[in-house]
Amino acid sequence: MLEIAPGTEIDVSALPHPERVGAGRVRVGRALASAPHGRWLLADAAGRPLLLTVLDPRFVSTPGVVADLEADLARASTVEHRNLLPCLGMVPFEQTRVLVWPDPGGRSLREHLARLLGRGRTMDVERVGTIAAHASRALGALHRVMPHGFVSLDTIYVGRGGRVYVCEAGVGRCLGRAPEVERFRLAGLLPVPPERSAGAPPDVRGDVYALAACCYELLAGQAVAPGLDLRPLARLAPPAVVDALARALSPDPERRPSSMQAFRRALRGTAGSTGDPDAPAPVAAAPAAPAAAGPGGPPSLRATMAAGATPTAGAAPPDAPSAPPAAPDPARPAERRGHP
Repeated sequence: MLEIAPGTEIDVSALPHPERVGAGRVRVGRALASAPHGRWLLADAAGRPLLLTVLDPRFVSTPGVVADLEADLARASTVEHRNLLPCLGMVPFEQTRVLVWPDPGGRSLREHLARLLGRGRTMDVERVGTIAAHASRALGALHRVMPHGFVSLDTIYVGRGGRVYVCEAGVGRCLGRAPEVERFRLAGLLPVPPERSAGAPPDVRGDVYALAACCYELLAGQAVAPGLDLRPLARLAPPAVVDALARALSPDPERRPSSMQAFRRALRGTAGSTGDPDAPAPVAAAPAAPAAAGPGGPPSLRATMAAGATPTAGAAPPDAPSAPPAAPDPARPAERRGHP
């Protein structure tokens, strides 16, 4: 993996719209987190904060990856939505490529969950529902042109002002070729639907599965795992939420909601309504639910998701590496914890 020291300058003048960055060169700040396809770093462009995805050179050298990424990032950039983080472009750097995103501060959902678990708590169902409503709307907009394919606690952010952002749009189709993707999947850090593990391409129902897995982990404090049992969630969430998650996490994609709107309605307990009742507000701090600790104490990271797992038994705890991007706002990022 390519290591880039803080203070390193990267030429971004080749971006399609360099004026959106505000400078021809950006200065690398601290590292935030590792990812299946590279590393997330903070950067600064003449006082404007940015987030960079520095791609693993092994990923970049895989035949067809750069061309596919360029095409998919261009398609994703045609979608404008207040909860979808726009990519500013991809530039060469040494033997790799760097994706450039705006960054407004805030934290990834994995960072939020790690902080809650550190206090022996998880996220309350109302807040999870609000985050899911925002994220599902962004994903629904993206689905008009392409699936996301990389929905996780690391790629959904709560940015400055409480706005939710879905990040890394345009990366998912290539993610299966990333050198570390299997390690992240087995560690419970990447919710991959069974059909995708078996080689199927990303699709809308796969994104529904991944968003439901994020909701489950925020509520239960542990990652989706083989033989998942949603019944313990009954003390943390109303029956409509438990039922919606059970359907969305089905190993059979045909049994999942067919769209983000259908999943959103199911979470709200309004699956049969003709209108979409959501009017999600910015995410505010909310009281957290007690963490669902196992007999040995608080949850810890466990391997996740085998093909064909049926969601009707226990769960598997997570840890927290984490951290991707967030939104188009020139405000300086809030302090964030990075993960090696």
